[in-house]
Amino acid sequence: MKIKIVMFAAIIGLSLIFLVSWGISNKKQPEYRTVSSNGESIAENLESLKAILSNSVYAKFNKQQDFTITGITYIQNKFSKGVIANIDFKTTSGYYSNVVLFQNIPSTKIILEGKVLDDSYMLNKAIKVTCTGRECCQVHVRIGDDNNIKVDCTCSPCSIYVD
Repeated sequence: MKIKIVMFAAIIGLSLIFLVSWGISNKKQPEYRTVSSNGESIAENLESLKAILSNSVYAKFNKQQDFTITGITYIQNKFSKGVIANIDFKTTSGYYSNVVLFQNIPSTKIILEGKVLDDSYMLNKAIKVTCTGRECCQVHVRIGDDNNIKVDCTCSPCSIYVD
């Protein structure tokens, strides 16, 4: 009888170990929406969004970094179309930051640190903005009553990188 109890406990214990390890190995990155509420898509999926953002992440840290998208927030804009997406990410080395993606937004409406973005970016379908410098340097966006989008960095010394 004692052997049956020990065998039963061992089977239960091994089953729990298997289920926990299976759950950890099958843990997926959460699915974030790559389609805004107005129906415009910023990427086909998270992997293609990571490819779109890779140059901006490189510029942020001045070296190649693998990263995971940790959040996508769509900022309500006053235009009939277009998307403003704040994309948060975490690097494998543990740093958090963000990139703001403007898609189908007139570049003449984007004001970076007090200067209007020149119209050479009008040809781009998407404009990506990040703040280079320390981890605390993050992109901050606010939309003024004049429909202009004001973009700056949250701390200094930082500089804005536009791609």
